[in-house]
Amino acid sequence: MSPTPTSSPVVVELIESSGPEAAPWFGVPLIAGAFLLIGGYLAYLYTRRNERSKAIREQEDALAQEVLETGLALLAAGAALRDFGLLTLRRKPSESLALAGKTIGPMVDTFLSATRRFSITMPPEFQPIFKEYVAATTLLAIPPYQRAGQELMLARQGMTERDLISRMRRMRGLEPLEYEDDIDFSALRPEGLLADALRQDRDAEARMGSESETSKKNPETTVD
Repeated sequence: MSPTPTSSPVVVELIESSGPEAAPWFGVPLIAGAFLLIGGYLAYLYTRRNERSKAIREQEDALAQEVLETGLALLAAGAALRDFGLLTLRRKPSESLALAGKTIGPMVDTFLSATRRFSITMPPEFQPIFKEYVAATTLLAIPPYQRAGQELMLARQGMTERDLISRMRRMRGLEPLEYEDDIDFSALRPEGLLADALRQDRDAEARMGSESETSKKNPETTVD
């Protein structure tokens, strides 16, 4: 006769402890509440992350728009001085000085105001080309308005203006423009242009001195 199997005391204890009377009544609601809190916290983190990303995008868009507006104002003010520089190419230095005395003051004030506004809003990578553009444009308003120097500054301003426009387009997610012709600084020979300008200054002073001496030697006579 085979022996009758008997349950181990450890197994009996595990079975008895796992009965319905062993689990507390608040166990299921507590677990459900914990999952609810965890889900709510994760949803909060996700929403906060989305709102932060949206705020950053809006801030970047606002900054890009401000850079565009101040940059357009800068280019418009620079264009006014460029037009003045073009006018001086068709006039004698004395005529250019007379024209500057009537018109250059307000244009320079507008340009300086535009440079301050743009310098506040522009990204740091704009600074080198911004300094070159401001220097070239400012020199267009400074005497003696010799043709060689004005041509050099007009060319330099044109190059830096193109670079500024391309950078602002990239900020808007646009491809840079392609220009049909390039301004070659090497062909302008800055040293030669400077020497020509100085020579023109000396020639103009010599002519003015000669005319002054001639007028002294041959004073006008009045006819009764």
